[in-house]
Amino acid sequence: RSDTFGEEVTQLWDFETSVEQYGAFGGTALESVRQQVAAFRRWLGDEQK
Repeated sequence: RSDTFGEEVTQLWDFETSVEQYGAFGGTALESVRQQVAAFRRWLGDEQK
């Protein structure tokens, strides 16, 4: 909550909404991050062979 901005701005700039809007590979959405972690784990597995 901010003394400068009203409740409508706080609702508009919701953290989760902000993060979830970037679903492309490399983005911040939860599913995107899960895909990035899975790709990294595959890469690590390949590097250890």
